[in-house]
Amino acid sequence: MRPFRDLTLRAASITWLVLLTSSATCAAEPDPPTLGIPLCTRSPIVDGLLADPCWEGATTIRNLHVVGTDTRTGDHKVLVTADRKWLYVAFNVALPADRNPITFTTHDSKVHREDHVLVAYGPGAEPQTFYAFWLNREGVRAESRFSAEKGWEIFWDIPWRGAAVQTGTGYTAEIALPWCLLGATGDPAKATLNVIVNSVVPVRDQHHVKASDRHEIASWAPVARSFREPERFGSIMGLAEMSVDAPFLPHLSGATVTGYRITDGGYSYALAVDLRNFTSVPGAVEIQVIDQPEKGPIHQVCQHVTLTAAERKTAEILVPVTRPGARTVSVRVLESSSGAVLQEDLVDTSTALDVFSAYLDRNYYTAERDAVAVCHVRLPPGRGHGLVLRAFGRGKGCLIEQRTTGGT
Repeated sequence: MRPFRDLTLRAASITWLVLLTSSATCAAEPDPPTLGIPLCTRSPIVDGLLADPCWEGATTIRNLHVVGTDTRTGDHKVLVTADRKWLYVAFNVALPADRNPITFTTHDSKVHREDHVLVAYGPGAEPQTFYAFWLNREGVRAESRFSAEKGWEIFWDIPWRGAAVQTGTGYTAEIALPWCLLGATGDPAKATLNVIVNSVVPVRDQHHVKASDRHEIASWAPVARSFREPERFGSIMGLAEMSVDAPFLPHLSGATVTGYRITDGGYSYALAVDLRNFTSVPGAVEIQVIDQPEKGPIHQVCQHVTLTAAERKTAEILVPVTRPGARTVSVRVLESSSGAVLQEDLVDTSTALDVFSAYLDRNYYTAERDAVAVCHVRLPPGRGHGLVLRAFGRGKGCLIEQRTTGGT
């Protein structure tokens, strides 16, 4: 074990004079809260279910501040515990029956616009520096770092875990953050924390037609307007004295799909998966590719990948298909020992796996005689030679015919 510290409206003053008497009134701001985090003896499985015994001994947070008001809400419950590798935060969120559908489904998309929970952590580096970790009610994650020097770093990524499960009354969620990365900079004695539940409630008119949305933000720390107030975050007791260990931290940095090819007499495509191990602890993961064609059954391919200390690696995974065509592809990183999903992302397949696409290459200033149609045929090399493309006009029959000379 290593000690945590060794790891890498503008205010105005107004005086009222009434006859010979002067008085000044000022509403006292609530003090930032303080939190003690008990260490659990058995780590939870981050699956969003909140069924692990460790949550029974966790610190419980209720009666969250409703941001922008002087009221509190007891609708939600937050649980906080830790071991020497991870900080664990669980949420039990109540939602009204009338809910908006989730529309952001990819990592680092704008999940903050929808129902979500948020853990914000200040490492004690400077007053304005903090990390934000968002998780929506379908388990889609996003993270970012803020500092006074650089502002928002939206492409900042570290490996962390999160999962959510929707219930009849709302949803439950679990988040796990690695201590070794949270404390890589700063002073743990000055570290701060906040947890937030953001609920987006549809506002409907007298005809029950949706007119707008209302954000209801419930915060543990007494922020005045939003989560972007690290000076109001709560403090963490005993963190400077705690020793931490670095876990194996694999991270999916990206995935790129290639075009179709022919292997062993059948069609397939390859997925190049970029992986990085953030620590010096080696380990192994299972990479699972889920192939879902527009027509036909879902197919899965799994490949075992090992990562040495601090290794960066690109693993190529071959995915056989019955026939080429438009499809949805997602990739998962699974923990080898338990099969738990560590990370999941959709892969952009629009330019590689759609066999045929066409569009009109024209704009507002293009005359009809100058407009052209651009067609893409994506087949394995040699398979596209000699194809005939025909363009038909409505009620005019075939307007043009062209024979291809290659595969694309």
